[in-house]
Amino acid sequence: MGLTPRQPVDSSKYDWAYLDRLLKSVLKREHDIATIRISDYAMTEQEIVSEVEKCGYIVSKSADGVFLKIE
Repeated sequence: MGLTPRQPVDSSKYDWAYLDRLLKSVLKREHDIATIRISDYAMTEQEIVSEVEKCGYIVSKSADGVFLKIE
């Protein structure tokens, strides 16, 4: 018996549509916060921050630089 071929790794990252759905589902009240891992997204940190702030959200970066907190 031999090995089966290695399955491709799903390396796709989240896009704008996913982020939009996430924010709509999480941020329903004034003090709600959504936390995202920057590396999970296809966009750069600067692109995310720019677009999110342009849409009226408040963004802060976690102390370790891994996450963005959006409110």
